Amino acid sequence: MNRDARHCAKRSASALRQRAVWCVSSGPLDVSATTKEIPPVKQVASAMASIGAWGHLTVPIVGISTSPGVEGYWLVGANGGVHLFGAAVYYGDMSRIRLNQPVVGISATSDGGGYWLVAADGGRVRVR
Repeated sequence: MNRDARHCAKRSASALRQRAVWCVSSGPLDVSATTKEIPPVKQVASAMASIGAWGHLTVPIVGISTSPGVEGYWLVGANGGVHLFGAAVYYGDMSRIRLNQPVVGISATSDGGGYWLVAADGGRVRVR
């Protein structure tokens, strides 16, 4: 955890404890973060405790999309896992399915009733 992030967490701890906060780590550069849960390092775990974080993700986050009509958004990891924030609705994900290629993006459907997950090989899946 870099110095600026530590200072921000310390300075804003009381305000952060009043919100739903998740900590996201980019993880290793190999595929290990897509195949197993990786716990936060000691400094991150300490900061999480001080701000009352709801949880921790170690996954290469590869895309973000706003949720139409509500104040929320989705993050998608290379493993196809979708993480929602704010008032975004969870429609499901691909994290438990063996993928031919990693997911590289997410986009809300035009009707607002789900999202598209796009893979590195051009494959796409509508999740609703």
